[in-house]
Amino acid sequence: MNSNLNIEFQTFFVSVFSLAAIILGCAILVISKFRRAKEEMRISKDFFQSTFDAAAVGMAVANIDGRYVKVNRAMCEFVGYSESELLRMSYREITFPEDIEANVQARQRLLAGEMSTFRQEKRYVRKDGQVVWAVMVVSQICDKSGLAIYTIGQMLDIDTLKRIEQSLRASQAGLAHAQRISRIGEWEWNIEEDSFEWSDEICHLFGIDRSQLPKTYKDIISNAYSDDRPLLEGALNRALQDHKMFTIDLRILLPTDGGLRFVCLRGEVVVDASGKPAKIRGTTQDITERKQTELALVESRQLLRELSLHQKNLLEEERKYIAHEIHDELGQRLTALKMDISLLRLRFGKDPELLEKLEDMRVLAEGTIGVVRNIASDLRPSALDLGLVPAIEWLAQDLEAHSDICCRLDLGNEEISMNDTQATVVFRVVQESLTNVARHAKASEVVIALSRGNGQLLLKIQDDGCGFDPSAVIQSRGFGLFGMRERALGLGGKLQIESAPARGTTVSIEFPFPMGAKV
Repeated sequence: MNSNLNIEFQTFFVSVFSLAAIILGCAILVISKFRRAKEEMRISKDFFQSTFDAAAVGMAVANIDGRYVKVNRAMCEFVGYSESELLRMSYREITFPEDIEANVQARQRLLAGEMSTFRQEKRYVRKDGQVVWAVMVVSQICDKSGLAIYTIGQMLDIDTLKRIEQSLRASQAGLAHAQRISRIGEWEWNIEEDSFEWSDEICHLFGIDRSQLPKTYKDIISNAYSDDRPLLEGALNRALQDHKMFTIDLRILLPTDGGLRFVCLRGEVVVDASGKPAKIRGTTQDITERKQTELALVESRQLLRELSLHQKNLLEEERKYIAHEIHDELGQRLTALKMDISLLRLRFGKDPELLEKLEDMRVLAEGTIGVVRNIASDLRPSALDLGLVPAIEWLAQDLEAHSDICCRLDLGNEEISMNDTQATVVFRVVQESLTNVARHAKASEVVIALSRGNGQLLLKIQDDGCGFDPSAVIQSRGFGLFGMRERALGLGGKLQIESAPARGTTVSIEFPFPMGAKV
């Protein structure tokens, strides 16, 4: 019996010892897990703290009233306040006034559980008064029951980016304003896709919407005025071949009413990596008002030129009339007077005193006749009535008679047929040229050449004189060359002067032949 009791006691003791060992093992395991959990929590807390403090972005923890309970160094540097100052403040106090309402509403929705986080761009007011931009991301921190008790926010500094955006917007607004003032729009042609992109100013420029703008190369060509389409096609083709900028003025048809607008089209080729043209970018400027002004100016100048030509024609007619009157009337009367003096000499020649007086009268009459002939020739040489070639020959003889200049003529054998007005214009041009040679050229020889060919009448007057700088003469506003040029333009011709100091002068004038000037 004792033996059985000992066995039972031993068994109980073993059971109790085993249970105690199990309990002890469990306790040790629990303590180990607790210590490990505590250590992990400490590590996690330290990691969060170090991450929070060392974060490059601003971070802040606020209670439900919006007051800061924890801020990091980046946050302090961003708003310019110290940590102790921020921990006595609310987010409202450093938020730009215009952004507070949106911030409050988003925060209320977050705390109400309508969302777990929100993102917002907002402005902060720094301690020094400077306003800075940040992207703010705010999340909620809840207790065990899921009730939000804190918010944690992260602020990314985007102030520089915002200022760049504002500067870009201001620049774009300034560009758009400048385009409106100068009436310029932008466009781009994608060559491979054959599609056009137009700026808004193009629509404003022509009073149309985007649906009416050309969309393809064919559309852009068809929108050009029919006479200007080859000009546009040629400019685009040359640009694609040469990869050079181009500038052309052309007329376009408005899709709204079919009206015409003058535009200045500029473009440049954009090549891809292989050097192949990929796009053409350019601008379109409305120059209708300028072109209309230019056309009005051209028309006005043409009218003035026609008026000047008309006045010159009237003057030439008056000269012709006066020359004929002087030659026919006064010349004849003086000739008759000379004949009467001769008769008096024959009848009363025995009186020496009277004879001397009559001789003086005869000499005076002959001199007067010479003066009258010179005046009549200056007004209009009688040789001009015989044709242009005889008139030029008379000018050459007159030059040689009154100067030491040798004048050679190359007028051909064929008579140049033209009406009196046209011949007078050519004659006056030659006369003015020879006058300039006699007065200024210091030449020893002058050559006058007149020829006809290829529908043009070419007149060339070349001297071996001292020459001059044509640009300087133009700037001096002399009327000699200007008058010659205007006379040539009056007959639809053009005048060219080639000269340089010590190299002589060549005046070349081309007239369309037969001449079609208004007379």
